[in-house]
Amino acid sequence: MQWLAERDMVDGVVAKNEAERQQLWQLREAMSETQKRDGPSIKHDIAVPTSAIPAFVEHCETALRAAFPSVRIMAFGHAGDGNLHYNISYTRPDNADLFADEARVNAIVYDTVYQFA
Repeated sequence: MQWLAERDMVDGVVAKNEAERQQLWQLREAMSETQKRDGPSIKHDIAVPTSAIPAFVEHCETALRAAFPSVRIMAFGHAGDGNLHYNISYTRPDNADLFADEARVNAIVYDTVYQFA
């Protein structure tokens, strides 16, 4: 989903029937498999108020990119109730350093969650 401001969503999908609901769940379930194929990641299951999601995403990404320029963020989940799967990986070919930085990555993510909770 893309956001313009606190409550102005630019792009999103709402299932209109059971078939569409099932398709959306298939896409959601494929996210984990797709990310697994991409390599290791640091996973977070976080929650902030729905009104804070756009600011959280912006601030957390800015902080992570300042510390780790090659970071890649995969955020998906249950935005309607404020819950996100917020997973971090690196775009460089060798992810070997990813877990060496896990404590710093976690501190940035959870400090940002706390800021917007």
